[in-house]
Amino acid sequence: MDFLLIVHADLPLPDGLDAIITKIIDDSVTQVTPRHVLIVPDRHGDGTNVLGLSSQIAAEWEFSYGPGSNKAHQLVAERLQGSLKVLPDPHLSIDLDTPDDLAHSAVHDVLPLLIPDWNPDDIK
Repeated sequence: MDFLLIVHADLPLPDGLDAIITKIIDDSVTQVTPRHVLIVPDRHGDGTNVLGLSSQIAAEWEFSYGPGSNKAHQLVAERLQGSLKVLPDPHLSIDLDTPDDLAHSAVHDVLPLLIPDWNPDDIK
């Protein structure tokens, strides 16, 4: 099965991607429907940090970004009769959209690696 996996660039802890890819492969072997949709929501359950679409549904897909995109994508999956899986993930749910995200304890050690001149005092 061909599968499109959209992973946003502002995910500082991509550790969960291996598990997501394994889940896609396992599901493609065990499920009957070829119209797979996989969503990893942000930590607030509002945005979509990772979106996976089988090739059979990707051409018809309507993309959403920002606030409310998680619910919007779920509604598109329902309308297109996709087999939807929502997979919360403690690492992939963290993105870097707001100052609050930059202050999240899970990204404390990784930000200096991602942003060489990072200074936590700059968070306002």
